Amino acid sequence: MKKRIKKSAPDAAKRPKKQIKQVYVFSLVMVVLVVITIALSIWYLLMSTEVITLEYLQTYGWLLVLSFILGSVLLSVGLTYLVSILVLRPVNVVISGISRLAEGDYSIRIKLGGYEAMKNLSDSFNHLAAELDSTEILRSDFINNFSHEFKTPIMSIRGLVGMLQKGDVSPEKQREYIDVIGDEAGRLAKLATNVLNLSKVENQSILSDITQFNLSEQIRDCLLLLEKNWSAKKLDIEIEDEDVYISGNEDLLKQLWFNLLDNAVKFARDGGKLSVRVTRSPGSVSVRIEDEGKVIAPENIDKIFNKFYQEDPQHSREGNGIGLSVAKKIAELHGGDITAESGEGKTAFFVALPQKK
Repeated sequence: MKKRIKKSAPDAAKRPKKQIKQVYVFSLVMVVLVVITIALSIWYLLMSTEVITLEYLQTYGWLLVLSFILGSVLLSVGLTYLVSILVLRPVNVVISGISRLAEGDYSIRIKLGGYEAMKNLSDSFNHLAAELDSTEILRSDFINNFSHEFKTPIMSIRGLVGMLQKGDVSPEKQREYIDVIGDEAGRLAKLATNVLNLSKVENQSILSDITQFNLSEQIRDCLLLLEKNWSAKKLDIEIEDEDVYISGNEDLLKQLWFNLLDNAVKFARDGGKLSVRVTRSPGSVSVRIEDEGKVIAPENIDKIFNKFYQEDPQHSREGNGIGLSVAKKIAELHGGDITAESGEGKTAFFVALPQKK
């Protein structure tokens, strides 16, 4: 079980209590003023209509005043209690919940009864807490994954360089070690690129540097960049496309195809098939990338595009849970979307992009 480090927020914890006291005092003062106003109005009404005569007032005035005071106090207490039940108590619950969130306790959930608005408020709060809890878990997973993915190639390079420095390695082994060092350096470069791309697309809301280019040719270029990977796994590559031109950010879309194809190659079984199909319809372009290999569990299909998410927590495959998130964000920046389906030994990703004339 993963431990969650709670954030220290003493000021945030103290503020709600102070605010609650202020609200209570303000409500009590307002209730007292309302009761006094009502009492004075009743007194004036009784006096003006001569329900209470001067003689009656002289005889029973003290009793009448005492009754008014006692009634006012009871009414004030009753109204204050009613206000606290209807308004202040739910506010207290919400503020206490916010204080817990500020301290880093995202497991907090609240339940407000009463009228519909309070129920909607508690539902919204619980949804926010659940989202924060999910994000915190993903962030923690990302830190662990990033540390693992960064440390592994560094240690590998360090060990191989140390052996080469000793000078007692055969030429054949030297070439082998140099190749491994190159591969590990490539892993580090890829990790850095993914993190930078994630930061770039996360902070971008408007698409820039739009040009028109051949989409099918771009996808083929990405396949060529990954030739070493899919050749090593003896994958059967099948491409079904036509010359399709599209307007968009060429660099970002290239990163999208590279991420999806790299993911497909990574999880395809040795000797399996990887197919790419590009189709055009009025106003849009669709790309289907399918591989034969590891199947994604149905309950995880909606999670694979989340930042930092990895279905394989044991790190049996390279990856840092960034590539698919970057790809989806790029598609959305272009006004499109990415969906996935998995089953019967196959996993397919569908990319839909608008084709502007």
